[in-house]
Amino acid sequence: MKATEATTYRSLMSHINTVSERLNNLRLQSATGKKLSAPSDQPAAIRPVLLDRSQLTASDCYIEANYKALERVNTMDSHFSQMEDLMTRVKEITIAANNGSLNQADLASYAMNVAQIREELFSTANSQINGQYLFAGFSDDVTPFTANPASVSGVDYRGDSRNIKLEIGPDNRVTVNHDGNSLFLG
Repeated sequence: MKATEATTYRSLMSHINTVSERLNNLRLQSATGKKLSAPSDQPAAIRPVLLDRSQLTASDCYIEANYKALERVNTMDSHFSQMEDLMTRVKEITIAANNGSLNQADLASYAMNVAQIREELFSTANSQINGQYLFAGFSDDVTPFTANPASVSGVDYRGDSRNIKLEIGPDNRVTVNHDGNSLFLG
């Protein structure tokens, strides 16, 4: 078969166009830093990219949940430490008030100190983080403790007993609160 000049020209132009298109693709990859700029570039190669992208999004959600859980747990821990200090102070006052040589003024002073500590405990039990009550169970938008002189404990619990659980990894949930009823009144 004899190749005419027109056939040779068409073949050469086709090859030049292919090389030019490949050069343009390489320039685009170099400029953007991306091997794939559109799904149509390599349909078979886009699936792993999309899968990786969805895994990164899921990982970002888990990381955010971990930060939230850590923030809540650290805040609760600091409040527990504060409550422990207050209860230690009540114990010290109780031991000191057990002294038979104290007069009524001293006992009244101790009683005022205990009442003040009770108010601090009450305030700590109604602590919030990011507008959510720490010890209200799942009802974290409700003030958990309200004063009620008619009840035995002097307070009413308005939260619930359910706990908040955050997913910090695939099939891995962690409880990030406690209900105040079991903690303080139970």
